[in-house]
Amino acid sequence: FCQYGPIKEIRLAEDKSGQPKGFAFIDFKSETDARAALATNNHELKNWRIAVTFTDSRVRAKNKEGMTETGLGRRADARNHSVRVRNIPSGTQEGLLHQLLAKHSLVKRTEIFAALNEAVVELENPAEAGKLLLRTEPIMLSGNVLQFSEE
Repeated sequence: FCQYGPIKEIRLAEDKSGQPKGFAFIDFKSETDARAALATNNHELKNWRIAVTFTDSRVRAKNKEGMTETGLGRRADARNHSVRVRNIPSGTQEGLLHQLLAKHSLVKRTEIFAALNEAVVELENPAEAGKLLLRTEPIMLSGNVLQFSEE
């Protein structure tokens, strides 16, 4: 990705045991360079399709008690604006699902449970979760109609 501009930081996502989750975050020094890197979206790299998305780097701080701005703990707050996605095609990568759903709502985090062909998607707020839950038009992924329910 350095061909698109100077890179500030690369973070490899890992699971709880320290194993790679199959995606990384690349921070460019300039927003213009980051937007240029979007050209690599959906390209094949070592027999894998890569998803490149643009994210908002702003982070909300917690107060000293670990409460979020809603007054709920982190876990309860996340559940308040998360949805479960069912009928995900086998082998779907988190980045591709994240990118697809980001076209319809402000997605914060995506976690796929491959054995269940399901995912939990955390949205920016409850209103964004409602956008997915109340959609009347189907969202398709590799021929499958995704099914949404409250988490």
